[in-house]
Amino acid sequence: MLEKLLGAKYANYGKTSPSGGLYLPLATSKQFVNECTSLKVAIIGLEFFHVGPEYVMPVSPLNGIDCSIFLKTSTSWDEVVNRCNEAAIKVLQQEEKRDHTQWYNPTLFERDEWVQASP
Repeated sequence: MLEKLLGAKYANYGKTSPSGGLYLPLATSKQFVNECTSLKVAIIGLEFFHVGPEYVMPVSPLNGIDCSIFLKTSTSWDEVVNRCNEAAIKVLQQEEKRDHTQWYNPTLFERDEWVQASP
């Protein structure tokens, strides 16, 4: 539910694919991560792309981050959110220094999904 809210809000800053994927310019990263953290939404993955008027193309070499390990190794949802989002902002800042023309596609995870996936 929060994922859809964030997607709708940030679609104005970026682009959405027909399948609902959200692509955001790196300039939005700090605001986006801060809002995810305040809403208790974990960014468990990021992929990086170059986006043009008629295309979305993965960066070369392929680049991304997968924080899903924190879903299993954290003892509370707050810990999941903090660990995932801290890793995400570090990677986003590093990528902005490397190539500020990139866009990112976040994979978001909410508490209810974590509770359902827990043994």
